[in-house]
Amino acid sequence: LLCVARLSSEKGPLILLDALRRLRETGLSFTCTLVGDGPLRERLETRTAELGLKDLVSFKGALPPDAVGACYAACDAVVLSSLAEGIPLVLMEGMACHRPVVAPNLGAIAELVENGVNGYLFAAGNARELADALEKLLRDPAAGQAFGEAGARKVNEEFRLDVSAEKLAA
Repeated sequence: LLCVARLSSEKGPLILLDALRRLRETGLSFTCTLVGDGPLRERLETRTAELGLKDLVSFKGALPPDAVGACYAACDAVVLSSLAEGIPLVLMEGMACHRPVVAPNLGAIAELVENGVNGYLFAAGNARELADALEKLLRDPAAGQAFGEAGARKVNEEFRLDVSAEKLAA
């Protein structure tokens, strides 16, 4: 799992850690990489240890674009746990890399992520729903692959620069 986000309260990283704790209880094998930095990093690292997740969660800090791209290429899914968003570029990038996404159903995210088509949506702030969505994805790799392909098509067809410029001009 990959989360690319600023480590700040509005991005909901504590919710993600709680969801990962719940996910670990299912017995499924996973790791989660957090890319980004911010004011909550030390608190998140401490909380990761308190939850017994140090062997499953890694903090990479802020990375240059090519290194972030390598993280997308290496992951099986992209997760976002934000409490406020528009249409996150992180989700578009993950989808463009043929990765399924799990994201909160808020802002304009539902314009990008179609629940059960190219990823899963969950109620923002709900760690249980986030854990359940991640579990469904991990238990069904074929669905994850299909979601990744559907997401790449959606981003290519609807969110490319030339397509967006045409829509704006119209």
